[in-house]
Amino acid sequence: MPALYVDKDDLDAPASDAGYTLPSDSGPAPTELDRLVEAAQQDLDSILGNYEIWTTGTYAGLKLDVTTLDYAQQQALSRAMIAQILYRLEMGPQFFIRPQYEQVNGPEFQTKGALPRVSPRAKQELSGFNLIRLTTSIANKGRGMPPWYDFSYNVTPPGDGDYGGLNRGAIGR
Repeated sequence: MPALYVDKDDLDAPASDAGYTLPSDSGPAPTELDRLVEAAQQDLDSILGNYEIWTTGTYAGLKLDVTTLDYAQQQALSRAMIAQILYRLEMGPQFFIRPQYEQVNGPEFQTKGALPRVSPRAKQELSGFNLIRLTTSIANKGRGMPPWYDFSYNVTPPGDGDYGGLNRGAIGR
């Protein structure tokens, strides 16, 4: 089995504290616990953003090589993995099979009606450690700017334009 974002030995205490029994880690590989941990890693990789997937080495198939992270980032990733594993245990396997949203609206794809695939606690654990890379949409013309950039680009200082500082030509006539 490839390297893990979390040591499986570190899962017993948080799982039992939360009232969960981890799947068996005995028997032929991959065990049920191996599959649970691998699925949680894939969940976290899906929210990490614009990283290249390692194609060789110990972390092949993953977005992060834990050995390149500092201690605080390693601990945050480990806590996020534990949170995601507990979330998967809580939600059950059927939750991760069916469609995640009842309704999707564009153009910026607002979703409605279902719980997230990645644990809110896992996202919280990763925030502030520069592990989640933000991406841009085509609406921002691929400039790597934050989503609100297009709006702020059209704002002029108060008094320099119409409508309380908005440039009338930028928002249409």
